[in-house]
Amino acid sequence: RCYQQILLTQKHRFEHPNQVRPDEQYLLDFDLEILSRPWEQYLIYCRQIREEYWMFPTLMYKRGRKMALTQFLQRPIIYHKDTFRDKRETIAKANLQREIDTLLT
Repeated sequence: RCYQQILLTQKHRFEHPNQVRPDEQYLLDFDLEILSRPWEQYLIYCRQIREEYWMFPTLMYKRGRKMALTQFLQRPIIYHKDTFRDKRETIAKANLQREIDTLLT
């Protein structure tokens, strides 16, 4: 069961989002908490992601990153639990959009 929960954090995509259990919802929200940090902290996360994907040329990285971020923004919600959604959803979406804007330059 733990293995399956960890696999959920790889893509954060589900065939049936309503079937995600409450404990899994919390795990996924914790995993995405970084998206709602203050911008300066979020930037550190962005740099760490870029380092993780060092092997991709900048243009390819920016395209792929933009696509991934856009998919998050297109979701009806980022966070499953009201606790996260009420306090963090707007900030997370603003950070994602801001990062997309920086990728375009």
